[in-house]
Amino acid sequence: MHKWPQIAAALVVIASILACSIPSGDAVTGAATAFAQTLTAQALGPPSATPAGITPSPTTAAPTAALPPTACSPIVTANVNANIRSGDSTEYEIVGFLTMAQTAPLMGRNAADSWWYIAYGGGHGWIAKSTVTASCLPASVAVVAPPPLPPTPVPVPVEFAVTGVSYSFSQADYGGHNDCPMVSANITANGAGDVTYTWTRSDNATGPTLSVHFGSAGTQSVSTNWALGSVWEGTEHWLGIYIDNPNHQDFGHNSFTDACDG
Repeated sequence: MHKWPQIAAALVVIASILACSIPSGDAVTGAATAFAQTLTAQALGPPSATPAGITPSPTTAAPTAALPPTACSPIVTANVNANIRSGDSTEYEIVGFLTMAQTAPLMGRNAADSWWYIAYGGGHGWIAKSTVTASCLPASVAVVAPPPLPPTPVPVPVEFAVTGVSYSFSQADYGGHNDCPMVSANITANGAGDVTYTWTRSDNATGPTLSVHFGSAGTQSVSTNWALGSVWEGTEHWLGIYIDNPNHQDFGHNSFTDACDG
C-alpha cells in the first residue's frame, strides 16, 4: 500500500528523462523501462509475501489434553442381607454380614466360582455369589484358596446315668388289705441302658434289687406297696428308691401318713 507514491515518482522521473533534450538512445530508454518495470512488480506483489531468504515458520495447532481414563474397581453389592464367612461354604463360621445394597471391594473368587473373596472390616471374608451382584469385573478374577475347614468336633460320649427321680402317692389293695399305701417312682435317664435300684422304707427295711431297661433317654415309672396296718394310721412313714447302677445314688423319698384299711 505504501509503494504507490514511489511508483508515481518514478513515472514522473521517466517522463522527464524522455522529454529532455538528452540524446535518445536504446540504452537509456531500455534502462528507464526496466527500472519502471521493477518498481511496478515490487509494488504489485502480495502484501504478505515473505521476504526472500526467510523461511516461514510452520503453524502448529495447540495440543488437546487427553482425558484420564475413568477408574473402575471391582465391587460386590448385596442383593439381600448376606452373611460373610471365613471360608467358601456355610460350614465356615460367620464373621460379618452385608446389609442389602451395601458394597465391598472384590478381591478374588474360589475355584468353583461360587463364592467371592472380599475385603471386609479391615480383613477379608467370603460371600456367596448368589447373594450379591458384582460390577466392574476385570477380564479375569484371581482364584483364592480358602482356609482349611476347622476340625469337626468329636462328640464326647455321654455317660449313662439317672438324672432324676420324682414320686407320687396313691392307695391300692395289697396282701389282703384294702387301700394300702402305694408309691410310684418316676425314673429319668439320659440315654439307653439298664438301671438297677432297691426300695427303701422308713423302718429301715429294703426290698430286693430290681431293674428297668431304657431303650433311649426318657422316664419310666416303677411302684411298690406297703401293707401298713391300720394301727399306723396318722403316723408319718416314707418310701423311696436307691439307684444302685449306674449312679449309686439316693434320690430321696415320698412321705405319707396313710395306712391300710383293715
